[in-house]
Amino acid sequence: TEPIPAAQVSATQPVSLATGTNLAGDVGLQVRANATGAASAFNYANPVTSAGTQVKTTAGRILAVCLTNTAASVRYVKFFNVATAPTMGTTSAAYEYAIPAGSSIQATFPQGLAHATGIFIAVTTAAGLTNNTSTTVANEVIGFVAFA
Repeated sequence: TEPIPAAQVSATQPVSLATGTNLAGDVGLQVRANATGAASAFNYANPVTSAGTQVKTTAGRILAVCLTNTAASVRYVKFFNVATAPTMGTTSAAYEYAIPAGSSIQATFPQGLAHATGIFIAVTTAAGLTNNTSTTVANEVIGFVAFA
């Protein structure tokens, strides 16, 4: 028997897409935060109070953090999954990082840390997801957050 020549072989595969699917055929890992597909950067410097600072008021992902603590003691950076400013002392943070005195943290999250509602950040002088102990000094924690 002789093999069938490639030119004579054909096949079709039906494809169906759900209505409203924006990522049909997507096989890559992309940020898609904006028209260029790049992440956005939020420059941060803590205020005098422990008040939450808005990074993004809609759903998004944190892709990286790079923060430096210039204070003489540890500072706690809290991230909130909320669309409006958290009520410090009541609203629980999604997670927190402890930054030792005079140190920095750098972390990347290739797929991102999901925030279904929004992203806010705050700094306190004590640990605990609902802790609201004010720093009383501005700019002790500075750096940036990359998000999508």
